[in-house]
Amino acid sequence: MRGFHQVNNVYEVTGDYDISAIVNVDNVMALNNLIDQLRTVAGVKRTETRVILKKYFANGNGGNNGNIG
Repeated sequence: MRGFHQVNNVYEVTGDYDISAIVNVDNVMALNNLIDQLRTVAGVKRTETRVILKKYFANGNGGNNGNIG
């Protein structure tokens, strides 16, 4: 995934998935194109997509003064 400039962070996670990747794209078409490309990467058996709707804070800063809701 290092070869994809849209991929910002990749995490190994527990649970139903092995990897979680945070990506940054300009629009839905770009997201669909990226997903199509990621599905061709050796070892990728399937993808599932979640879209972040709102950022409340990062590293304890920004957003809604840390208040969720």
